Amino acid sequence: LIISQAGAFNSSLILTGAGTNETAVVIQATSNLGGVRITAGDNLPTAIAADNDIEMLAEDDLLIDVTDDIIIEASGTGADDLLLRATGGTTATAHLTSNGTGTAALDIDVTGAGGDIDIDANDAITIDADDFSIDGVADSNVTVTANGVGDDLIISQAGAFNSSLILTGAG
Repeated sequence: LIISQAGAFNSSLILTGAGTNETAVVIQATSNLGGVRITAGDNLPTAIAADNDIEMLAEDDLLIDVTDDIIIEASGTGADDLLLRATGGTTATAHLTSNGTGTAALDIDVTGAGGDIDIDANDAITIDADDFSIDGVADSNVTVTANGVGDDLIISQAGAFNSSLILTGAG
């Protein structure tokens, strides 16, 4: 079955469902080997191609539920970014959660030559963990630029056990 809108006109193909349940419009492939592909523009949009976007809008939640991997790629030419945002100026949160049980349940890797990780916050950054390690192979620093009274850098070891705060240098 092929449903198409053909021709180089300013036209659209619109599938609309006016049903009142959560499956008012369903696109489904039922074969074990079948898939669903949604494409916009040509087969490989270039950086200068305009309007090759796919936009998903939902008044409430957008749920993507799979039993295997989810792969989202942004690749091509130029600065192809993958943006995950929570917008709106409210108490919105961009929340990454993993229920994985491996040693890398949440893994952030930058594999490109010269690629950095940049974390900026207009407020505090909090790291809570059983233990953590920050290791650098080049010059590294921890700096507090005081702009008011009480802007201190505090390094402490707390607890009622026989523990120590150890600073070492091998240079």
